[in-house]
Amino acid sequence: GQPHINCIGMVAIAARMPDGSQRPGFRVFIGGGMGWKPFIGQLLYGYVPPERIVDLCRAIGLLFRDYGDRYIRMYSRLKFVVDRLGIDRCRQLVQQYLDQEGVDRSQFRSELIDDCGPPVGLRPLSENTTLGTDGKAILGIMIPKGEMLASQLLAIAQLSEKYADGFLHSTNRQNLELHGVPQRWFAEAKAQIAEMGFATEGLHGLADVVSCVGTTYCPLAVSHTHTMFDLLQPVVKDPKYDPIRNHVLINITGCPNSCSPYRIADIGLRGLRIRELSGSTEGYQVTIGGEVDRFGQVIGEFKQHDCVRVVQAILDKFLQVRRSGQTLAENVAELGIGPYLEAVQALAIKYAMAPNPLELSADTGRAQTIGDMNVLLRDVPCRAACPARTNVPEYIRLIAEGKLDEAHLVNQEDNVLPGVLGRICSRPCESRCRYQWTSILGPVRICHLKRSAADGKTGKSRPLPPYFGPSGKRVVVVGGGPAGLAAARELKRYGHEVTIFEREPYLGGQVRFGVPAFRLPREVLDEDIDAIIQSGIAVRLGVAIDAQSLDQLCQQYDAVVLAVGANKPRRLELPTLPEQG
Repeated sequence: GQPHINCIGMVAIAARMPDGSQRPGFRVFIGGGMGWKPFIGQLLYGYVPPERIVDLCRAIGLLFRDYGDRYIRMYSRLKFVVDRLGIDRCRQLVQQYLDQEGVDRSQFRSELIDDCGPPVGLRPLSENTTLGTDGKAILGIMIPKGEMLASQLLAIAQLSEKYADGFLHSTNRQNLELHGVPQRWFAEAKAQIAEMGFATEGLHGLADVVSCVGTTYCPLAVSHTHTMFDLLQPVVKDPKYDPIRNHVLINITGCPNSCSPYRIADIGLRGLRIRELSGSTEGYQVTIGGEVDRFGQVIGEFKQHDCVRVVQAILDKFLQVRRSGQTLAENVAELGIGPYLEAVQALAIKYAMAPNPLELSADTGRAQTIGDMNVLLRDVPCRAACPARTNVPEYIRLIAEGKLDEAHLVNQEDNVLPGVLGRICSRPCESRCRYQWTSILGPVRICHLKRSAADGKTGKSRPLPPYFGPSGKRVVVVGGGPAGLAAARELKRYGHEVTIFEREPYLGGQVRFGVPAFRLPREVLDEDIDAIIQSGIAVRLGVAIDAQSLDQLCQQYDAVVLAVGANKPRRLELPTLPEQG
């Protein structure tokens, strides 16, 4: 099992009680989980009697019901409740729920209780033949990539009816097992499995690689994990690795969601895209030393074809430095990742990679792809409805935590004039707000919350940090309205020298002279503009640009951006007014 990476994990034990007696029961862990933010489960109780385990699970469910995040889907997991409240507070609340429902918890123990039951090996599933207390065997069947034909599944089911208990049992390594096989039939059943092309040896070992479906079937994946699986087959089946065959597990996952939990494998590969000078290519983050209660450490990020060499280098080093009977995870825990880093660095794998600037949003620091937009449209419709793709859930979360400065920074990254938009935005996000789907109170007041962050921050808005150093390029922006200011801000952050030419004696364009001051106080507009100009942008006011001067600018500067606006009054159509020309 993998109790430490689940919302609730239970481990059966024979507990040695303080009075010296032995009692069957469970250790209970809560708050584990994989995904983009992983957590190892924490000990809730060191001992819980079997007859109370259902009551305890109900109490944990009530804890999540009352304290789980109902607003942001990405935080709607028990692991975030445990992380936010702490395990001691969670235990206190669980005890309150148990007491309210009259559950006797006199035998519960919060401290770790010794297990005095029969010893269990670190990786018992690696044993090829496991006998139960009834003297019957378990026959494991390795299913490569977890995929098989319907006809094969039916044939194995028929073997279970003939030789075993009539059921098919699946494992967390995507394999199948036949339980209750009499020893006299074991060899015959094993031979028929082999005739189907499936291995019955080497389960829960080096050759038993687990991969998620990757881009073959999953829209969230960024890597073709099945190809990686195939590339690794010559390595994991190499006879030179026979001495460590039962001491290394490899998991491959196509994205951070970790459907194949790479963080708790001896060697984990997590799909990603490696930024090249032009575009990107498929690759993997490689970790080593993971165990059921401990996450692996990062070795590096490598392109798909190089991952084979990296895995070979790790296995070769393990052969050299291991102690007898030691798993790779145990060896890393003992020696650290230093020897393995040196082995991988000796491969001299280097890539010409593009810089990774802070693009688009302060909360992630990464660019958004078309695929990301589809995800936002489905899961965060308010953000998808926003023309600027403002990270609405993030700044609302920060406001709820009292972090108004950080909330305003999120808005400033995504909105050039955050204080202005907090007052006069047309708020298309609110009509798409998910809260109103199930509430009679209408949408969240997203625009007003943006204003609250701008008004409640501790100081004036400051210029945002640059993406790059000076580029040596000079750019002129014609027009000092919202579009010109937006262009100037981003060009300056990319390291260019920027000058704004504006015909009027002020900046702001239509926002300044088209919106009355009672709707938009001028000091709010000035603060937003100052946070842009003070980054080092030159401004020339009262300069009209005609065709001749535009031609001169094109010769003097490396680039010219035209953001002159298209102002046209909207007249009232009344019969007494003159004809509109």
